[in-house]
Amino acid sequence: MKPETVYCKNLCGPRIYHAAPLLRELSRQGFALLVEESGFKTHEDFWRLFKGTGPGKYPPEEEQVQMWFVDEWPRSVSKNTLIVPVDIQEPCPESRKDIAPLLPGQIVPTADEVRDRILRMSAKDGPLTGKKVLINAGPTVEDLDPVRFFSNRSTGKMGLALARAAYVMGADVTLVAGPTSLFFPTYLNLIRVRSAAGMFSAVREQFPNCDMFIAAAAVADFTPENVRQHKIKKTEGKMFLEMRRTTDILKYAGEQKKANQTLIGFSVETTELTRNSRQKLYRKNLDMIVANNPLSEGAGFAGDTNRVTLISREGERKLGKLSKLKTAGIILQEAAKL
Repeated sequence: MKPETVYCKNLCGPRIYHAAPLLRELSRQGFALLVEESGFKTHEDFWRLFKGTGPGKYPPEEEQVQMWFVDEWPRSVSKNTLIVPVDIQEPCPESRKDIAPLLPGQIVPTADEVRDRILRMSAKDGPLTGKKVLINAGPTVEDLDPVRFFSNRSTGKMGLALARAAYVMGADVTLVAGPTSLFFPTYLNLIRVRSAAGMFSAVREQFPNCDMFIAAAAVADFTPENVRQHKIKKTEGKMFLEMRRTTDILKYAGEQKKANQTLIGFSVETTELTRNSRQKLYRKNLDMIVANNPLSEGAGFAGDTNRVTLISREGERKLGKLSKLKTAGIILQEAAKL
């Protein structure tokens, strides 16, 4: 596949060294980087930092992506220009803050975020352009007392991968995320929640206005009946806790779903994966379900890969071991056809 070509504008002086970690990572990911002609010294620095990268024709073709490195907000930009703020007053090029592009006076954002923005610009009209996609991700935390809580092994990586893939394909993405240590790109409409009740409340508010809802979160099925105001003291013998069911978010969405909405769920099963997942597909009025067994090699929580089966009313498609980002792209390609 032909690499995406990105024209780097205004990359001279200290900016080239501040931008070096970002550009090095983009080069590693396969982007072809061309630098604006602005003098021999810039070309010399650029070639030393990025072997095989060179000057490009300027101005580039109208539809090609430009990456404009700035320390002050420009008066005007073309439609395919990605503004990358670089604060040249920072004492060390490696001291970086993960902030949004399009905000002046800050330092270079993460390579993953810039990558996604470049791919979205390059794709023009993606299969989800103009669509509002709602995704939930991560675990929920159910408090027992001020010290203890119940949760699960979900990290939110699969949900984040889906959000990134949906954005690249042109969607306006809202992500409802439970507690996780992941960094979320600034292009997402991010809603942070803690508990199953909080996640249900956020989804209930956002669901009526979305075109597609992907329920990728690992929401607690049970929560303590009462949250203690003080730490429960250790005593002799057994302790019994009274738990109650949480609201089934996916079931609620299936009951509220309109004809023009697409609903995708996830199923985590350790036995009878296909049978149990297909039953869930019909029981909860889903258009597609993504089934996986966390005991399978390369699947499950925390890792960067997954191994899933996509099940719809028309059939099923089994995917091999793939990165979660690649898996997310295939899920969304199939979802866009529904």
